[in-house]
Amino acid sequence: MRLLVNGAGISLPIVFAWLKLKGIDFSPFINDINSSFLFKVAMAFCYLCWVAGLISDTSDQELVFVFAPSWRHVAIGGTTAGVFITTMFGVLCYVDTARMFAVFLAVFLLLNVATWIYLTKIVMLPAFENSSHFYIKSKKFDKLEQLRLVFSWYLCGKWQIARFFVATLIISALNWLSFSYRSGETTMHFGSYMIEIELITSVVIFLYVLIMESWIWLMRLRVKIGIGILDSVAKEYRLTPIHG
Repeated sequence: MRLLVNGAGISLPIVFAWLKLKGIDFSPFINDINSSFLFKVAMAFCYLCWVAGLISDTSDQELVFVFAPSWRHVAIGGTTAGVFITTMFGVLCYVDTARMFAVFLAVFLLLNVATWIYLTKIVMLPAFENSSHFYIKSKKFDKLEQLRLVFSWYLCGKWQIARFFVATLIISALNWLSFSYRSGETTMHFGSYMIEIELITSVVIFLYVLIMESWIWLMRLRVKIGIGILDSVAKEYRLTPIHG
């Protein structure tokens, strides 16, 4: 039911928008797309995806964790999340160039990695271990697998490291592109073509946000599907461990 409601909540507005906007000629608007437009769309998309992802992850964790992290860790984590959201909103209101946003992405990536390590190694690990013991003693192995899916595969999976590595490469290239040209230069040579540096930077930022967010939302979708499948199986079958 949760997946159905979430799916309808996302798909119905999209279908409604398509029905209302189909047939409208957007060519004059598309012809006017510039670096500023792409850059602002990327910023807004980044912020919305990050906030929606935080809500989605919290929802999945509430479904599978029996024991919550300690009050101290919850307070620190909640405060950190609030500061992150507020800071991101403030930065998005302040930043007005793709170059500045490239720097912001580098800083945010560092904070993101540090927060990920703190949450997985300190905040969530004791709750995972306690919840695992509870499910094993209760012989609720379907719930145990859901817990492992959320924590071991999604939160602590090797794909997270791969994603951070790819993000580091793209952001490094992005900042090199933004700061490698001399002050006052506005274009770069690509063979016989002259292209605005700000436009190139904005395109790279847009693609970066699109790739990174698509990657993590695909993983979130796999988690939700996995939780749903295990729930369906548990209604008809009883899972037992192969060993022990």
